[in-house]
Amino acid sequence: MKIHLLILICLYSKVFCQNLTIDKLFHPPLGIPMQLVSGFGDLRSNHFHMGIDLQTNGVEGIPIHAVLEGFVSRIKLSPKGYGKVLYLHHPNGMTSVYAHCSEFAKEILDVFLPIQEKLMLNELDITLNPEDIPISKGQLIALSGNSGTSSGPHLHFELRDSKTEDALNPFLNGFSLVDSFAPIIKAIKIYAVDEKGYQIPGKALKINILLSELNAGKLTKQIEIPSDFVPSYGYLCLSISTADPVNKIGKTIAAFQNTCIVNGDTIFMSKIDRIAFDETRFINSHKDFVEDQASNTKFQKLFKIQHNPLEIYKENKLGLITINGNDSLNLEIIVADVNANKVNLKFTVKNNFSKAPKSKIFYDSKTFFLPDSSYTLKSNKARIEIEKNTFYEPVNKLFTASPLQIGLANIPIQKPLKLFLKVKDNFSIQKQFIKVNKDALKTKILENELFAEALNLGLISIQIDTTSPQIKTNNFKEVDSMITKKVMSWKISDSQTAITNYNLFIDGKWAPIVYDLKNQMLVFNRKNSKLNKSTIRIILSDACGNEQVWEKILTFL
Repeated sequence: MKIHLLILICLYSKVFCQNLTIDKLFHPPLGIPMQLVSGFGDLRSNHFHMGIDLQTNGVEGIPIHAVLEGFVSRIKLSPKGYGKVLYLHHPNGMTSVYAHCSEFAKEILDVFLPIQEKLMLNELDITLNPEDIPISKGQLIALSGNSGTSSGPHLHFELRDSKTEDALNPFLNGFSLVDSFAPIIKAIKIYAVDEKGYQIPGKALKINILLSELNAGKLTKQIEIPSDFVPSYGYLCLSISTADPVNKIGKTIAAFQNTCIVNGDTIFMSKIDRIAFDETRFINSHKDFVEDQASNTKFQKLFKIQHNPLEIYKENKLGLITINGNDSLNLEIIVADVNANKVNLKFTVKNNFSKAPKSKIFYDSKTFFLPDSSYTLKSNKARIEIEKNTFYEPVNKLFTASPLQIGLANIPIQKPLKLFLKVKDNFSIQKQFIKVNKDALKTKILENELFAEALNLGLISIQIDTTSPQIKTNNFKEVDSMITKKVMSWKISDSQTAITNYNLFIDGKWAPIVYDLKNQMLVFNRKNSKLNKSTIRIILSDACGNEQVWEKILTFL
């Protein structure tokens, strides 16, 4: 089948601009000129990007400043996610967030360290009162870093609504990108769906949009739908692959506003102005997940499934397109950035067939797990609880007892499965854990059962972990007895589960230590410690209680 398309699109230069400016209301968050790496709403794995990433020239230690007066409302330390992160509450109803820091400023440490040492926790999340750490506009609050699951040194910066904690688009709230270039539409897809927006398998057409073809005048204006494409109960829907050039470093994959118009009627509009954190995983419904896995290409849907609650959708419509026999529809897609640069794509879709094929409803409850239903699955050794709206689309009812499996690992879900498994005989229950595919889950013991929550489908099993974690010196030698380094590090690992506790003691007194999860290292910074000859003791334990101890008497110079 030949697919032809007439595109009305503005051509643009390949020169990128990179000027990031800020309203006088705010102080710049970085002590160097701001350059954008990633934008708000970019499509990520299982989530939208909830802020903007600012370049720090590939290094750590760039000063971070408070954008407004206020107070430190929250401090969190974690080897995952945002790593070392500060939250500042401001009188204007916003909260600013500064993630992946390497260090906090002295005024913050003077309050935070006593709390940390009292609790003896290397990972903690504390909330503070307005009088605890007041902050003035422009005050130095931290140094940039690469902590948490950052993929390289940078500042991840967010603005949030303090009441709802929704992430706000900074480019609508004081930050501006000097950008005169329109977004790009790289490809579109057309689907057949049912009345709830569920895609009918095998019914998708992808049309790549090549500027070379456009310039050569090889495209015409009509897309013809195959005779068996839309069943009698079905509709058409669209998705688009876009890019928005912003600078030489990166580009915002998710354009700010997408609109779909059919015969002059706006049937769909999305605008990424704010995103709720408890809804961000619905990105798996907003994008074409199958296409993302198959080609690493991110298509944003110009329709939504019935139970998708994302507030980025601005029309009270699903975006379903009715097409009858011998019908011809005029379609227009408009993609715009926050500066109102936009691209228009116009074409027609034609159904040359007089009668839609007769077909029964594709998704039935006997064959498929349906999103609007809850389920309890049982075998002799397992029980699996599935809440309503766990699935984004109907999923084949694959459930086997031996091996224990539900669905396929590559199918995303919104809510965790609740897994209850009978323990294995002849093994200590404390050494057993639940594993889904290749991932060890955080497992609890409930009498004679193991319990865990899983955000993935696939193979489920009970594994045994009796092996202790491993630890060895990294930037000094095991035989060293005198240490001149201000920063000491150890390589650590665990073969089965995960390291859940790590503690450092100096002459029997607890001291903070950092777990660099990306590099599997423990890092001790002694720059503020007055040490001479001391006994250093590190205790590691994994999720099954297996323990390893590293101990040595060291003389610090």
